[in-house]
Amino acid sequence: MKHSTEFQSPIQTLLHFFRSVYQLWQIAYDAAPLILVAMMLIRLLQSLVPVVTAYLLKVIFDRLGMVLTGDTPLVFEQDILPMLLAFGGLLTLSQSLIAVDIYINAELKRRLRLYISQLVYQQLLSLKGLAYFESPDFHDTLAQIAGHVQDMPVILIRNVSNLAGDVLTLVSFFGIILVFSPWLTFVLVLSIIPAFLTQLQFRRKRFNLNWDNSPKKRKATYFHRILTQTQYAKEIRLFDLGGYLINKFVVATKDVDQAHRAIEQQELVVNTILNLLSSVVTVGTYIFIIGQAFIQQITLGDVALFIDAVRNVQSRLGTVSSTLVVLSTQTLFFSHYQNLMSFETDLQVYEPTRNIPPLQHKI
Repeated sequence: MKHSTEFQSPIQTLLHFFRSVYQLWQIAYDAAPLILVAMMLIRLLQSLVPVVTAYLLKVIFDRLGMVLTGDTPLVFEQDILPMLLAFGGLLTLSQSLIAVDIYINAELKRRLRLYISQLVYQQLLSLKGLAYFESPDFHDTLAQIAGHVQDMPVILIRNVSNLAGDVLTLVSFFGIILVFSPWLTFVLVLSIIPAFLTQLQFRRKRFNLNWDNSPKKRKATYFHRILTQTQYAKEIRLFDLGGYLINKFVVATKDVDQAHRAIEQQELVVNTILNLLSSVVTVGTYIFIIGQAFIQQITLGDVALFIDAVRNVQSRLGTVSSTLVVLSTQTLFFSHYQNLMSFETDLQVYEPTRNIPPLQHKI
């Protein structure tokens, strides 16, 4: 039994991604429709806050610049204080939405864990015979579902809603930077492409590694269970098996850790180079913006707005890139759940001659 994403073309991989996202979304909607809608509304509101606050800061700095240069007489209570109060109100709203969002996430997670568990148990009970339960690959699939898939719908919904909010914020700030400099927008987008491609590559490596290491993890768990559970304690001490079992546990665990360590070392080198590239782009962008202000092409408020826009665009581009990579990985792990749900029994089953009433209380 191989995981279903092996040997797929790019088009097949893309179709699998969208199909898996839709199925996960449907599972979440079946489990908690109202909570799902509330979460999306909160994300959309949160995505608008950075844009509005950036514009308010621009207006405030522009008016401060007028005061400092003496160009226009302004009254603090009428021209600046309302902007500051509006800015404070937006910050308060943003913090309140975070608190509500945390509660909604926790409730959605509880409902989805229970719903996914019910679906998995119903599928297991529908399998007739013991052929699947005697297959190591079947137990690897169950281990992957327990370790990665049970919480996946709530994580995916959170990531999809975050992605929608980030894209909305990104589009708004892109509009601001496009007005200022189309070339600057192009450079910012171009700088994120290497990070996206490398993250996607490493995520896929981690997915394959999790599948390849699943037998070793189960072996380490097996030795851990023997060393710690009561029913094995007498035999281990009677036959002096403790040292042997500990050695087996250590070897299995070290094999898993070494495989993860090799990927993490590769990521360390690549991420260091990418972070250096991002820093160069950021500093160069700030030099360009402040240079435009120095030659009086833009105002002090424009400087604050454009710097905030550049900072948000870089941040949101990185977040969108990471979210897309995470979503891609989650749909790969979801293939284990899809495999389990596709299992069918070829065992011939005879209907009982007499129906047995379901167990209601106890035997």
